[in-house]
Amino acid sequence: MKSNKYMKLVLAAVIALPFAGQTAHAEEKNAAQEQAEKTAMNAFMNKVDQEYVFSKAYELSKYKWRTAGSQAEHQASLYVEKEMRKLGLQDVKKESFEVDSWEFKGGNLTFKDYPRISMPVASYATKGTPKSGLKADLIYVGKGTQDDYKNIDAKGKIVLLDIDLKNDWWINYPALQAELQGAAGVIAIVRDTYGTISRDTLNTFDFTGPVTIPTVNISVKDGSKLKNLLKKKKSLSVNLKTDNKVTPKGTSYNVVGKIPGKTNTGGIIVGGHLDGYFEGFNDNAASIGLMLGVAKAMKDSNYKPEHPIYFVGHAAEEYGAINSYFDWQIGSWNMINKLHPEWRGNSRLFVNTEFAAIKLKDADEVNTNDELMGFVQDYIDSKAPAVNTATYPNGYKVTGNNSTGSDDYSYSIAGVPTVANDRSGSDFFTTLYHTQYDTARYGNKEVLADHVKLYGSLMIHADQIAIMPFDFGKKLEGFQQTIDDDILKSADIDPATLRTETGEAKKLADSLYKKMLDINEKQREAATSPQQKAALAKAEKELLQVFQLTQGELMKLNWSIVPTFAHKEHQKTISLLDQSIAALQQGKGQEALDEYLLSIEDEWYSYHFDKKVIDQVTDSALHQPDDRLFWGTGKYVKNVDLYNVISSVKENTTGDYTKEIAELKKVKAEQEAELSKVVKEETELMKKIRMKLGNVKL
Repeated sequence: MKSNKYMKLVLAAVIALPFAGQTAHAEEKNAAQEQAEKTAMNAFMNKVDQEYVFSKAYELSKYKWRTAGSQAEHQASLYVEKEMRKLGLQDVKKESFEVDSWEFKGGNLTFKDYPRISMPVASYATKGTPKSGLKADLIYVGKGTQDDYKNIDAKGKIVLLDIDLKNDWWINYPALQAELQGAAGVIAIVRDTYGTISRDTLNTFDFTGPVTIPTVNISVKDGSKLKNLLKKKKSLSVNLKTDNKVTPKGTSYNVVGKIPGKTNTGGIIVGGHLDGYFEGFNDNAASIGLMLGVAKAMKDSNYKPEHPIYFVGHAAEEYGAINSYFDWQIGSWNMINKLHPEWRGNSRLFVNTEFAAIKLKDADEVNTNDELMGFVQDYIDSKAPAVNTATYPNGYKVTGNNSTGSDDYSYSIAGVPTVANDRSGSDFFTTLYHTQYDTARYGNKEVLADHVKLYGSLMIHADQIAIMPFDFGKKLEGFQQTIDDDILKSADIDPATLRTETGEAKKLADSLYKKMLDINEKQREAATSPQQKAALAKAEKELLQVFQLTQGELMKLNWSIVPTFAHKEHQKTISLLDQSIAALQQGKGQEALDEYLLSIEDEWYSYHFDKKVIDQVTDSALHQPDDRLFWGTGKYVKNVDLYNVISSVKENTTGDYTKEIAELKKVKAEQEAELSKVVKEETELMKKIRMKLGNVKL
């Protein structure tokens, strides 16, 4: 007779056999699904048509100066619509929205005493000149700051100035200062950090201001000639002509088409902006080529998506609103908020690319939301096409916390996860960006085709995955790390509740993230049943609601228009105020100016421009109707106004800063009160996040 121990082992083995079979079957199904996804990706990549992609971008770039609401932009929208129809996309349409239109058709500067000389200029989104031109004396005013006009009468004159748009200020500041001084027009020489590819470079940008006096830029080469002439004589008699018009209440057109999915939820969107300056090949005709190339390869490979895939050409990305601090991304903001609000909370991914046909860095960097970094990194590590190391010796790199510089930001804060190629720190900005040299000559067919494969395959992966795996814990951990207990406690604010709520939310987030990874990696067979699909779709919608909270409500903007947390910005201001006060108490006024006060919000500009100019710009950011603030609505924390204090410290020759210290202490108290309010709001928001996470069932 066999022992009881032996019989138990036999019984356990017999019981385990069916489960072992089920496990093996599940593993086989998982492997089959993985192989099906891989096969779909390979079929897609094999159908990427390099010549088609590049040629579509090139054709679009022929519509020069396709600015918001312009005839060229309308032609560009029509071109994209026709291409979508040729590809067989469904529900193709142009969708109109209101913009302040901008039409520029050229300009030049001529001279009374030098009739054979004509210098080309490029305009900003301000007034044009009469057809006969603006005839006036030209004078040089340095950088065009308030101090530069001391002992200079600019009334009725055109002022020539130098500007470093990256390290000093945007063009609106010296232009508004010139208008305040009574100048008739502005000619800027953009130096050092933009358009450095040639001394003949012209460029342009959005204006972020009202329609003020004619404001243009001229090449460094021609600007140097003008400055040399003005060294010999105080002024030159010139005629500035610009065929430039900015008009309220114009119309732009986004273009959309789709490949329908087996379900009508969890849409995946790929887009680029079709407007552009000069020819705008890399910025951003190339990305429209990429978008069309993805559509063509999906159609040609007969890809049948699980979820609907939308293809979008956004208009008015570069500019589209008079006197708004947030005058770009107008097309994308309208798309996700007004034209297709049903995409909010119902879309798995928006893929947005810029400069897609040119090498930007030694690594091919993919930017995404913090919450999606794990998902994108896994794709890069295990599914993405091999990187071309001859072009990108440092391979792929995934970065987080997207910027406000492109259309993906409007989607993110509306609750749509986003992926974009990372452009930050690229030489493209200093060389070709927004210049007449951004042409197909500087585009690379292979780079563009490789990006079609990279981002198109990512879309297929996002379509096939059982559930989008959101790592909210990463965002919440970053939030926790920015809480400065010392500053909070010195302001009589107890951070304990905020920390507790955040910690509890993070625990739930981490647990859910592990479950999502498990579903995607080990339970794909179960995720194919109708019941499980419905349950996962419900959970995903609930997770997207949390995403809208972490991206759209938890994140604010600082005065550099960089996403941040509200408490972090107030903490920074309070710390700088403390250091400013300490320096002034020691009689170190210059140290307070040079080291601390200039770093508070946008106070750097208070050092250089008139209070009326500062107030104009501030009003464009804070005191506009919500429908004029677009993606900046409610994003700024309560700002400080230190203009008078800074002026007083600059002018103080006694070394006694009692008055200034008292004013700074008052401002600090106001900031501490705001910080207390913000911490309460963030605590309530974190409770909401925790509760929503707790309701998600996986």
